[in-house]
Amino acid sequence: MECHLDREIDIDRFRCKGCGACAEVCPDAFRMDEDGQKAEIIDSNEAPDEVIQMAVAMCPTQCIELRSVKREGETE
Repeated sequence: MECHLDREIDIDRFRCKGCGACAEVCPDAFRMDEDGQKAEIIDSNEAPDEVIQMAVAMCPTQCIELRSVKREGETE
């Protein structure tokens, strides 16, 4: 059974060098923009958390951030 975190993915497009590693590792969550110059996020919950985390770890410029997001009404 796959576990999906409540997550938010952010890409610092200024730091992104367009290597495409994230889109190659996790095409369900990332793709290259129309010009093929920068990565962008696909609004997809289909990608397993482990694969997204691998794409984040493989980014050579560390421009992708994965944050856990609390659900409404959730306490710490």
